[in-house]
Amino acid sequence: MVISFGVKQEGELTDDKKDFLEQMESDVESGSFKISVNTVKRRRNKRAADLTGDTMEATQSAVCPDGAGYVGLICVLCPIGYYEENSLCVQCPTNSYSSSPGSVECESCSSGRSTLTTGSTDQSDCIVPCTIGEVTNGYRYPTAGYKVDTTSDSVHTYCNHGYHVPAGVSQDSSCSNLPSCYQTCKVAVVSSSAELTDPGIGALSTVPYLTVVNFTCEGEEDSVTCDEPGENVAVYCQKVPFILIFGLIMGGTVLLTGVIVLVYVLCSKDKRRRKKGSYSSINVVEPVVISTAELDKIIADYEKVNGPVACGSDSAKKDQPREAEPLLGMKKMNFVKDETPDESFATPDESQLTLL
Repeated sequence: MVISFGVKQEGELTDDKKDFLEQMESDVESGSFKISVNTVKRRRNKRAADLTGDTMEATQSAVCPDGAGYVGLICVLCPIGYYEENSLCVQCPTNSYSSSPGSVECESCSSGRSTLTTGSTDQSDCIVPCTIGEVTNGYRYPTAGYKVDTTSDSVHTYCNHGYHVPAGVSQDSSCSNLPSCYQTCKVAVVSSSAELTDPGIGALSTVPYLTVVNFTCEGEEDSVTCDEPGENVAVYCQKVPFILIFGLIMGGTVLLTGVIVLVYVLCSKDKRRRKKGSYSSINVVEPVVISTAELDKIIADYEKVNGPVACGSDSAKKDQPREAEPLLGMKKMNFVKDETPDESFATPDESQLTLL
């Protein structure tokens, strides 16, 4: 504490006054100087004694006890949340607290915990901090970006109109497990044979994402889930009439029977072919001996269509009767794959005949 004042003396400074000033200076230096303030109003006719002479500065230094600090000119005990340092009361920094008045130091939080602000007053102020995240199509309270205790503080999630947190999830949750906002589903179609069983859910009502809509169909329970955000949920009976089921079964049986018969027939025909042998698909023509009478008939049939034909170099012989002499003709033999040759006689044309 510094006290400065001036002493002014008009006229000559006597020895007594000099001794007084020297004593005052000595008391200030030794720390025994005291000032008493008298607030009694002076009478008007009383003259105050004025000390004049050299100007003097007097300094008074004092130290507060441990755990106390100056508040103005007075030493006071430091409150909770503060500690004493050099006769001043200072707030405890983050990650520490002071729960007792007159503390000379603050206690530190345990590992993994911290305080949110300075001047913490209790161990419970040491928390596991978590920063609140933002949410699309909604907002949170406390506001996103604010730090809270993961283990104890609850954060409320508000979703915009037409959006909701998933079914079965609370809007109040810890900072480490905050829900998102999803577009709600609409129960758009309900068949006449289906009956909704959940209270508060009806046709055209909206339901949160992942809601299971329960209903009955001809007395049997069924359900459908809102598994696509914003999509319509159609509630209808999926049962097929008995007559339709019976018709499908019979039709399938007939079709299967037909397929089996067709396969059997094809396999049987293939087996018969294989039993006759295995040949290439070729035509084989071999010589055959025919009579002249048969040859004349063949030539006559040919001439009816193509005109007269001369046999040999002598045209006169054309009108003479022929002896029944053998002629070399052709016999056509057909060979087909997987079949024995068909030895049916093939009538030769003119190019296939050779006279003996």
